[in-house]
Amino acid sequence: MSFSNDVRKGIKNIEDDNEKIVKLAAIELFRRIIFSTPVGNPTLWKSEAPPGYTGGSARNNWFLSFKTPSDRDDRAASGRQATESIKQLRLIERSKSMVYILTNNLPYIERLEKGWSQQAPAGMLRKNVKNWDDIVKKISRKVRR
Repeated sequence: MSFSNDVRKGIKNIEDDNEKIVKLAAIELFRRIIFSTPVGNPTLWKSEAPPGYTGGSARNNWFLSFKTPSDRDDRAASGRQATESIKQLRLIERSKSMVYILTNNLPYIERLEKGWSQQAPAGMLRKNVKNWDDIVKKISRKVRR
């Protein structure tokens, strides 16, 4: 192999590693945001829960999209696991896009972010986004081994 081919191959490897790092870091950040989103717990409320109440709507209303924010709003979605929200994050790994958007369109999500819930007094986004650098460093070490 020639020197220029070695350089091109080295650059391609670095670009591939960087793309993988960004994708894995986005998945980790979004996973943290989703699991930081509080699930309604009527035992903490001042008033009683409505009949048939099941918590988890806020957690299950995080939607992944590429390039433009999602306009989805599934108020019927509930449950503690947020399995659908987490499953869709795997789409990032197969995506050609490098723009990933996590959207929650519930009308009270901003109140939750501002500490409305005792379960997330520091919000979900702010507390996790400030850890972005640490997430990237941790993933970089794993990818570049």
